[in-house]
Amino acid sequence: MSGPWIMAQSWHDLLFAHWKVDAAVLRPHVPAELEVDTFEGQSWLGVVPFRMSGVRLRWTPALPWLSAFLELNVRTYVTAQGKPGVWFFSLDAANPVAVAAARLSFHLPYFKARMTCGDVDGWIQYQSERTRSAMACIRPHQEGASIAAKSIIRRGGCNQPKRDSRETQWPKPLA
Repeated sequence: MSGPWIMAQSWHDLLFAHWKVDAAVLRPHVPAELEVDTFEGQSWLGVVPFRMSGVRLRWTPALPWLSAFLELNVRTYVTAQGKPGVWFFSLDAANPVAVAAARLSFHLPYFKARMTCGDVDGWIQYQSERTRSAMACIRPHQEGASIAAKSIIRRGGCNQPKRDSRETQWPKPLA
């Protein structure tokens, strides 16, 4: 991609959590013109929560009430004509204006969510719950990535306690 940049943003406290998933499980959920990418013969499903700040369009200032929010995306990796890329199954964000703007401008599957991020006994903890009826969940405590992948992709109910729904925790980095 060439040309001038159109947006600026900073990401903080990222977690890249990945599960091995058979490409055959992902294939029906990725457009036919894209190939599911692999690393050492294995395809991957990622869940990535983070805090964004300084989100703005080129030539505009960052607005405090609009430019900083939490996001969580569910993704896999693809190629198009040999070029690597990311396919987003869903993107949850805690800012309704950002969700509407991203859906309209970039045609991405953004969803409004109630999200929190905080320090819990030296760990960074994220929690996300969609505010609409369509809800995705991860079950990192279950063995077998196929179960987690199917739960995320179909966006069905989790039938799990609320605190298990998209809750992720990991140690804070050393300063």
